[in-house]
Amino acid sequence: MNSSADALASALAERLDRARTAAAGIDPPPELATLSLTQAYDVQDALAAMRVDGGSRQSGWKLGLTSPIKQRIMGIAHPLFGRIFADGERASGDRVEHETLIAPRSEPELAIGLAGPIDASMDLATLTNAIDWIAPALEITDSRYRSGVRTAIELVADNTSSAGYVIGARMPLRGRSAIPAYATELVRNGVVVATGSTLDVLGNPVQALAALATHLRARGLRAGAGDIVLSGAITDAIPVAAGDVIEARLAALGTAAVTFV
Repeated sequence: MNSSADALASALAERLDRARTAAAGIDPPPELATLSLTQAYDVQDALAAMRVDGGSRQSGWKLGLTSPIKQRIMGIAHPLFGRIFADGERASGDRVEHETLIAPRSEPELAIGLAGPIDASMDLATLTNAIDWIAPALEITDSRYRSGVRTAIELVADNTSSAGYVIGARMPLRGRSAIPAYATELVRNGVVVATGSTLDVLGNPVQALAALATHLRARGLRAGAGDIVLSGAITDAIPVAAGDVIEARLAALGTAAVTFV
């Protein structure tokens, strides 16, 4: 980037981070409409650097738009990518204060823990061997924009609405040749509100790692041992309110649950 582009990315990142920390939605800055998707990732890079400089630790990566239906709605033919941070991680059964968020939503995911680095040159078998563990997960999303239909540019700049994540019991995957398919239920207050399968994530969650590795190589970034990857939503996300108990039930893999208070 040149100096003016750097300054714009930093200014937009600052506005989005202020909205996050204040839990107050903003109108999308009009400058976002002038950006390319690559430039939107520059804003996300600046936002991530700002958070790390402020003491946060990046714990991994997340994918969005991993279903063909959502990609058609957004008019793109590939997933979107973002970061996750350790201060947003919750154990299954934890509580999250609703008032610290703007308009939170939740969706079931497969969490993948990496045993080693991934690279775009790896085939699916090699990528599978790079997985240490898998676990049921819930992602908590929270757009920093006021309600409305968002563009891919706006989503990427806002770190794909990442706010937090809940991880259930981890199952070791080392030595296994594939991730089993897990039927998935999204449950709110004991009622199943959406169903799907881990196969709904690009046909195979390992494809999510392949897509991530390709994206990271293009951006000059890497994912490695100890990183957590959220595969992408298995069902549609649902809005959550104070008092809601949300669960992601992934068949024999287990459950991740969170209560909003």
